[in-house]
Amino acid sequence: MLIEGAVPHECILEVRENLHLITSNKTLAQAEIILAAQNGREKVLDNVMKNVDTYDYVLLDCAPSLSLLNLNSMIFCDEAIIPVSMDYFSLIGVREAMDNLKMVHSHMGHKIKLTLIVPTFFDRRNRKSFAILEKLQENFADAVSDPISSNVKISEAVSYKEDIFSFAPRSNVASDYKKLVERINHG
Repeated sequence: MLIEGAVPHECILEVRENLHLITSNKTLAQAEIILAAQNGREKVLDNVMKNVDTYDYVLLDCAPSLSLLNLNSMIFCDEAIIPVSMDYFSLIGVREAMDNLKMVHSHMGHKIKLTLIVPTFFDRRNRKSFAILEKLQENFADAVSDPISSNVKISEAVSYKEDIFSFAPRSNVASDYKKLVERINHG
């Protein structure tokens, strides 16, 4: 879509009822270079996706860096949900993500609402998880969701190319993600 001009509706795959996906392919690795040479390069995704309006939510999974691809994602989106793994370096990543959101607003004139900070890989046996959760709550208060448990079922589900709700629907981590979805739906 971004590089070869495919129409979004041609790229959308139905994973299951009410869940659709657009996957990347090898051209995504080249996208930064190709986009850099285009006029309006920071709005390519926004322009491509402007007629895709049949969804309640469009989730974009981005690396925690400021790249041209991420800038396109931020220009396209209205809200940000930032996952934070329970390690101290992730706290620095949250600060950088917040700085990026502010930069997009100040330089591009596009305001993005911080909807949620989602603590992930939360281990109740580890004091570090509780310390990082407390720090997030101090800084972001009500924007911090309940934590998502650390659980091997997530990596197992990925290896079988399934979502957690199909792979291990009764697991703690599936329950955690269900609560997150409910919070977003009622937010």
